[in-house]
Amino acid sequence: VSTAQLRPSLVDKMVWIAPSGILAPIGLKTAVRAIVYSIIKTEWMQNNFFQYMSAIQDQFQLKNLPPNLREMTDAIRQVDATLLGVYDEELLSDETLRQLATNHPTLVLIGQHETLLNATFAIERADQAGMTTKLYPDGGQLMYMEAPRVQ
Repeated sequence: VSTAQLRPSLVDKMVWIAPSGILAPIGLKTAVRAIVYSIIKTEWMQNNFFQYMSAIQDQFQLKNLPPNLREMTDAIRQVDATLLGVYDEELLSDETLRQLATNHPTLVLIGQHETLLNATFAIERADQAGMTTKLYPDGGQLMYMEAPRVQ
């Protein structure tokens, strides 16, 4: 998003996958979980945090991830502050969203079981800005790990 705003000639189209904090604020419950996760760096806490973000919470196990995805989750674990939260005044304004959508056709993919933000609110904002939106019925924040299928 920053590149599209600061160097628009470098960006043609955009695809936002589960865009946390851009269209809707991240919830307090998520912020608290992220802070606890960044402090208590155990395998159990890591698995618990990723289960929370997953649409398939009862089935999600980090140990079952392919090596490349597991490396990514381990890298996230090394970050001291995983998430500080995004508040209403820090969200992209409606005008900025409209300008981005006008200058760069944007596809927004959000899972119906999104846990970090209100998916309905995010889709409404994206639609109002003129972006193309797709709600994945089987998806959560971790769509890239869950491989949701459109029905």
